[in-house]
Amino acid sequence: EEGKPQMCLLGITGDTGDTDDFMSYCYAPNSASIGVASNHAFYNNEEVQNLISKALETYDKAERAEYYKKVQEIIHEDAGWVYLAHSNQNLVFSTTVHDFVLYPTSRMFFYPVWME
Repeated sequence: EEGKPQMCLLGITGDTGDTDDFMSYCYAPNSASIGVASNHAFYNNEEVQNLISKALETYDKAERAEYYKKVQEIIHEDAGWVYLAHSNQNLVFSTTVHDFVLYPTSRMFFYPVWME
């Protein structure tokens, strides 16, 4: 209620392929408003917010990647979040299953799939 949790648990999957899908959502101080926070740990670092804002303002992919790399380094150094686990996704394929596409966003669409 006060934005001072002792601990929180979050499960998230990148569903857009864009680095900012995680960065702004999880780490930006601007996303740490009580009642609507997606920055559940209320991590607050002004330099991180500035770098995220700069990354969102550029269309240069290499420049954007450098901003996010620096953000990750700062968050790691601050230990703003502690990661306990990361799940693995296991899939099994068969020669009788056709037109299944594995997307990097972990989404699975079965409507085009057919079997022999």
